[in-house]
Amino acid sequence: ETTRPQCEGTEQEKLKIRELFQILDRFCVSNAAYLELTTLFSNLPKSYLVTQCKDDLDKLYHYERLPGGIPGARVPLVYELQKLWASAGFPKKLSVKFGGDGTQVSNNSSFTIFSVTNLANNEQRTVCITKSSESYESLQESCQPLFDEVNSIIENGTVTFAGCSEPVEVELFLSSDMKGFRSIRSLER
Repeated sequence: ETTRPQCEGTEQEKLKIRELFQILDRFCVSNAAYLELTTLFSNLPKSYLVTQCKDDLDKLYHYERLPGGIPGARVPLVYELQKLWASAGFPKKLSVKFGGDGTQVSNNSSFTIFSVTNLANNEQRTVCITKSSESYESLQESCQPLFDEVNSIIENGTVTFAGCSEPVEVELFLSSDMKGFRSIRSLER
């Protein structure tokens, strides 16, 4: 599996475009703004090459918007579990911790983040982030697809990953603070 975008050009040009893309992404520079910069500075890589690099990078990940009116995104849990499984050396049994926690970042803005951690090597992957409090109502509305995936894994006890003929046993542990446990208990009903 590719871990870097596949941009056109020589290796040196590809490296320059990747580094430029990281800077543009870090500072949220739009494609339109970069196009304006390329007209002012002719030594910058062409905007279509940077756009192609961005598109190639987007193909590596599958993000989904959360349902309802709450802003946020998630990555299918199975994708992240497969990455944890591969990084652990493809064991027959994968033990992971599923957890979530909320944080208030300003007086009127809170985020809730869910992640999975491989208990064998402590590698962690974020699977969902939502701009909401840890309230029952907001979690039920925005994170239901994630909770459905978790419940399916718990019920089946196995996951069949892409490119793998046999299902892998998955042992899922829940990690949360008391507020999170109360919300999760409410969501089970």
